[in-house]
Amino acid sequence: MSLKDKLREEIQSKEKAQVDWDKRKKDWIASVKELDELIINWFSDYMDDGLLEFKKTSKSHTESYIGSYKVDVLHLLFANNREIVIEPMGTIILGAWGRYDVYAKGYNSDKYYILRNRNEDQSFSWNFVNAQNKRNIKPLSKEILEEIFEKWLS
Repeated sequence: MSLKDKLREEIQSKEKAQVDWDKRKKDWIASVKELDELIINWFSDYMDDGLLEFKKTSKSHTESYIGSYKVDVLHLLFANNREIVIEPMGTIILGAWGRYDVYAKGYNSDKYYILRNRNEDQSFSWNFVNAQNKRNIKPLSKEILEEIFEKWLS
């Protein structure tokens, strides 16, 4: 391979590796809506029984390369007057493609993360992580959230 061919190949490789930041922002905003819908769906039986209400508030956020955008923060309002917040923090996260903070309102020092991870097949999955023990990563499930909510609400 000639020097010209090597240089052309390197330029093409770099062009392919460039990030489409507008697409990344749109994907993140869409994934926020998807996760909110998933959680609302998981806990709809609590709502049907009058044990829980959902509320959304809007949050403006600015990230490097992506710019400013708005996303919803999901609030779970339980019948015992306690509130759990599921707040999107951003898509440019070291080691993940997005992060939420999950905490009981007024107690955000004892929080957990929901991370959006990219799989080998380029699909995405959600994982649950203790903020104090980041090595303890579990796939996100209704059961994991119920366990944490029970701890916070008791």
